Amino acid sequence: MYQLFKFDEIEQHWLNYLEQLGPKETESKDTFKLCVEAFDYRPMFSYEKDCIEWLDDHVFEVLEYIKRHEIEVFGALYTDLANPYDVVLSYTFIVGRQIVEKWGKERKTLQTSIYLRLRSVDKELRLSEEN
Repeated sequence: MYQLFKFDEIEQHWLNYLEQLGPKETESKDTFKLCVEAFDYRPMFSYEKDCIEWLDDHVFEVLEYIKRHEIEVFGALYTDLANPYDVVLSYTFIVGRQIVEKWGKERKTLQTSIYLRLRSVDKELRLSEEN
């Protein structure tokens, strides 16, 4: 299976953000808001030089990925592909969004299974109290 460029690093940025935020704060926000905060408000890099080094020789792969994504989603290209900071910010947000969406689905599945288990236990307790 194809692995996106720097996927593990972007995922680690997300996990670090969650850890800093804490479970209580995480539960009170929807996944899109969490994604914006993690990748737009707390970008992985602040300086153009760092962005250039991070992109390394994968710059054209990343540019193509951003172009395809934005044209597919928005019908036009909005990222300034000549600006390394904008390129990295856009790419990390796009990949980060995929990571966050997967995390959100897993969170919902876990919450549902916990809820169903609690209902089952509650039902068992009520039945045992009746007997």
